[in-house]
Amino acid sequence: MLYNMVFIKVLVYLSSATCTMNLQNLTNGSKLPSRDFANPPNRCRQFHKKTYMKILIFLLLFFLLGCKSYIVEYDKNGEPKLGKNMNYIFTEKPSVENLKKIDTTAYYIQIFEGRYYNENEIKNPMVLEFHNDGFYKDSSLKYYKNFSYRTKETIWYGGKYKISGNTIELESFAPSNGSKTKIYIRTFLKGRIVNDKIIFDDKKNNSLISVYQKKHKLE
Repeated sequence: MLYNMVFIKVLVYLSSATCTMNLQNLTNGSKLPSRDFANPPNRCRQFHKKTYMKILIFLLLFFLLGCKSYIVEYDKNGEPKLGKNMNYIFTEKPSVENLKKIDTTAYYIQIFEGRYYNENEIKNPMVLEFHNDGFYKDSSLKYYKNFSYRTKETIWYGGKYKISGNTIELESFAPSNGSKTKIYIRTFLKGRIVNDKIIFDDKKNNSLISVYQKKHKLE
């Protein structure tokens, strides 16, 4: 949306600027006769076309470089799986010291603190399960056992995590828009480990506050 707004504003500005420039006498700066206003020269239209194309290409490149996207394929269950060159940045396995800060034998279930939660959220809290190899599973309490066929190669399984001090960061892939698509982007979410809780309040990524508490049973 931001890129579209910038693009439109640039086009509007250049449209008025280039027309004004082409309707000026280049020798003395005076305006051309009125007949030229009614029938602007072809070079003005050609200039517009070339300028618009350059701007469009520039903005497309700017967007792609600023937010790299990936092409995914769907498996036999209709779920997206990691495509070519979709490697996680977090490659290191958690150290022994880091595994003391997170319990890989427990579930971290969403509790309702820090903000308003709607009825659907309360009925079906999210669940995180961390593994020793650096992967984590992301599901919900209501549907936790419904997707046992999901593997770590599928995007909806979860992703990978990294711990540094009391900070935990999650890496995953998400669709580029709300509908079914083959275009996915890489996402990160940062949180804090506070005793038996994990608090995600990543203001940098404009994420909602989410609080998870360690439990040894799914309840």
